[in-house]
Amino acid sequence: MPPVFSRPCGTPRFPADVLLDIIPRVPRGTQHAMLLSSWALHDLVAPILYRSMAVLFDHPRWGEKGWPDHYPLNLLGCLLLSLRHSDRKPWHRCYVYHIVTFSYVSYSTKADRRAIPMLGEILRFCRVLRHLRIDVEQGSVDLTIDIFTRKSLIRIPTSPVVSVAFDCEPCDLLLLPRLQSIRSSSAIVTEALMRYRRIATVVIDDIPPRGEVLNNLLAIGGPVQARFLTRLSLPFYQDGTVVEGVLCAIATTFPYLEHLSVYCVPAFVGRLFSVCARTL
Repeated sequence: MPPVFSRPCGTPRFPADVLLDIIPRVPRGTQHAMLLSSWALHDLVAPILYRSMAVLFDHPRWGEKGWPDHYPLNLLGCLLLSLRHSDRKPWHRCYVYHIVTFSYVSYSTKADRRAIPMLGEILRFCRVLRHLRIDVEQGSVDLTIDIFTRKSLIRIPTSPVVSVAFDCEPCDLLLLPRLQSIRSSSAIVTEALMRYRRIATVVIDDIPPRGEVLNNLLAIGGPVQARFLTRLSLPFYQDGTVVEGVLCAIATTFPYLEHLSVYCVPAFVGRLFSVCARTL
């Protein structure tokens, strides 16, 4: 009688709830390997693997000729390719739909010329994104604002005549509907993304010398929905004499603010504590 060989099943016969408990405990490399093993595991791993995404263009990864590291670009390209499944089922194959936390940090304007247009298209489809970090060099801020405006990520209200004529909303409320926190090295990008959104947490890593940006952020009755902000962190690199006025403006503009983090140079610490004692 010839021997009988049994073929093992490609997909492990574990209940889905057991796999969902195991997958978050293994390294991301193992998760990616499981993602490629079968369609059954793919649909289970994708929401966990792509829940938090980070893109980093760092200085040490650049070669002598100035060529960028292609891994971040390949990652953005993978997310863009998954958009072809955005209008079909199963939804698990559109990786952008799973992103809850997205971080884009770049120290190169060369890489930003290719990556930021891709980033703008990806963010358009992030339906459950809650935490967003955008750190770019000062030379890429104008490009970021331009791309985000073209992609309607920066909400611009239409005129009342257009709203009545075409029966549309004052601004596009469908893009990034669940965004709750923003962190950026640019106050310009932060203020633009806060417009007409219910942002609860804002972290600004750098304040530019132009005062109108801070004025727009602290303007009462402006496009920034100040009543929803509960946590704010920002630096003070200006003269210590303006600290009291800025803190008074923060207390007036954001009445429901619960946590305020301010960091400054050591020379302003004593004055900052005295101003906080009188103002807040």
